[in-house]
Amino acid sequence: MSEHSEQVALCMWLDLFGYRHASTPNGLPLLGSAGRRSAIMNKFKAEGLSNGFPDLTIPYARHGYHGLFIEMKFGRGKPSPEQVSWLDFLAEQGYLAVVCWSAEEAIKAVQEYFAT
Repeated sequence: MSEHSEQVALCMWLDLFGYRHASTPNGLPLLGSAGRRSAIMNKFKAEGLSNGFPDLTIPYARHGYHGLFIEMKFGRGKPSPEQVSWLDFLAEQGYLAVVCWSAEEAIKAVQEYFAT
């Protein structure tokens, strides 16, 4: 298993139950020369890509929150300072922003978020 496979499992579950969601292409593998990779990253950054932005957005307002953001980690992975900054900012703005270390943990967070 990996962070990628855990996030894929979560997205499959979200799709199965009809929850709309979007992912952020942070960590996108880039191929080609260093110049080509740099040009692609500059393009994405100009379009608003931001280091540390959470992996998944679930844009439903519930329980006084504007939406749910999930940062996926795996194993001993820890949120970077940029990720912590984004999670704190989003929480200050009225979103639920969480870190999950497995698809199972993330699914539980989504279920709790949608519980009535």
